[in-house]
Amino acid sequence: MIFSEDELDTYPAIYEQDVDLVIVMALRASGRVRALFLEASGLVDEKLIQVRHSVSTLGGREADIEAHFGDPANPLIVQIEDKIDARFTDKQPNAYADRAATMAASDTFAGAYAVLCAPQGYLDGAPAERDFFDHCVSHESLRDALLEEGAWGRELALIVEHAIVQHRRSSGVAPTDAELTSQLRKFAARAADVALPIPTIGNRSGSTQIWVGKEALRPIVGTAAYLRLVPDRGVVDIELYGLRPRFDADSFRAADPNDLEWQLSRNNVYVWLEPPGPNLDLKQPLETQATDVADLWLRAGRLRDWWESQGADTISRFVRDS
Repeated sequence: MIFSEDELDTYPAIYEQDVDLVIVMALRASGRVRALFLEASGLVDEKLIQVRHSVSTLGGREADIEAHFGDPANPLIVQIEDKIDARFTDKQPNAYADRAATMAASDTFAGAYAVLCAPQGYLDGAPAERDFFDHCVSHESLRDALLEEGAWGRELALIVEHAIVQHRRSSGVAPTDAELTSQLRKFAARAADVALPIPTIGNRSGSTQIWVGKEALRPIVGTAAYLRLVPDRGVVDIELYGLRPRFDADSFRAADPNDLEWQLSRNNVYVWLEPPGPNLDLKQPLETQATDVADLWLRAGRLRDWWESQGADTISRFVRDS
């Protein structure tokens, strides 16, 4: 085993942007990693001039990473798309290929290449999309190159390993933005089952948090209270927006009223009564998860009832006037 169980329990979740930043740092610091991404060009370790993250490109698209190598006056361009389990958006692979071809045909650049970086399982499952790229780098090969770089490389390799494991456990690619939006709207419609307002779900890209309208819960001392659900994590809680600066957390902790569970963020306070419920698989039809969908909304209804009967008054006792 490359990493211990304790190491593999370091991060609860890894996002594509996390791996993006690993690649940016590794391109700056590791000749081995540069060689991986330069392979399509036939070069081994050309001098890195510049590397940028989240680059706006022609046509209103975005490249996860763009690296410039060689001569600053006539650089070689490598654009990198990183994936863990998200699907490609419409025409996204084509856009990488078109940009590379346009730049390669220009006298401004010595050449241009598009590289797809993802877990090997993802690459194996996307043969049509990978054909648009000049080269593919698996997360496994990136991890192995980083492991050759000593202690700092091992720490970055651990992040990549989390992404590999996460993909393996995800049982497939994530839903598209349109599919995710559709699933969340179907889930939100079930709020009516427990006499809650049906949340409005705008077009989503990644986020699965749902807030029931603030009219569902009475506010406290000028602070809006929102019923929040995160169906793929089984979370049902109340978000007290902007309350943190006026919340007497020390007194609340000492009183520990009703064994209420709670958490602080920079600006907000979150409270809940029950442990997380079932995690919905938003890649699968909700009709096959009807019992779990109903369970989450029943939890939301119980939390609403508690808030109206005693929760709002309980929290209010620990809010400072200013």
